[in-house]
Amino acid sequence: MQQSHFYYDMFKIISLLFQQDLINKQEKDDLKFMVLESQSELMFQLQTIYRSSVKGKQLYMVHEIKKYIESHRQGSPRNSSPRSSRYLEASRMWSIYEENEEEERDNEIKLIGIRR
Repeated sequence: MQQSHFYYDMFKIISLLFQQDLINKQEKDDLKFMVLESQSELMFQLQTIYRSSVKGKQLYMVHEIKKYIESHRQGSPRNSSPRSSRYLEASRMWSIYEENEEEERDNEIKLIGIRR
């Protein structure tokens, strides 16, 4: 039950930040995507704050989101867009897969050459 309240409160905070022009539409969409995925470091931090018994935890959550947005705007590679980072991770995994395939083919060719 508390998890669904977390999502509701997160979307409320994101909408409020957007209405106050503290974040733009792209940042709003990226944050919504991150909330739905719930796999980023930022979301883990926000969930920890949300579960704590600290008074005014929404203010702490807003502060963490603002920190994230500021670092994102400054182009910090650690805080790149979730979609682009997912794309880069997938492309890196694909290139590793291709390298492994190539090494396996080379090893098979060497084995065939040794056996002849």
